[in-house]
Amino acid sequence: IRARCGCGHLHSIITLPENASQNMTYNDLMMSVQEKTMQLEQQQAKYFLAQQQLQQVHQQKENNKQLSNQNDQLRDEISKLHHQIQELKRGNIDLERTRNEAEFHKNATKQNEKTIKLFKDRFNKLAKEK
Repeated sequence: IRARCGCGHLHSIITLPENASQNMTYNDLMMSVQEKTMQLEQQQAKYFLAQQQLQQVHQQKENNKQLSNQNDQLRDEISKLHHQIQELKRGNIDLERTRNEAEFHKNATKQNEKTIKLFKDRFNKLAKEK
């Protein structure tokens, strides 16, 4: 007796046992049919399980590919952000330097104003004494 399995191939599912004789009873033949049927069902179950596992492997490969692409994109974004941070740090250093220079000039201007006032006061004092 032959039958098609889940993958579509034609298989012999029932063959007479080697020790079969012409005296086999109907019950003996039915027992052999039941054994072969159970074996075929087990093989089909293994085939379908293997097919599911293969689909899962393919799906996992696709997921890994997508994750790899996302990782690449995130790595690029991190690199861009790192460059932006470096530029901001440079800008902050320049800003700090400019602020320090402005503070220095402000202090120098105050000192110059004090010196000018001192000279004016002395000049006025000398002018009053003459």
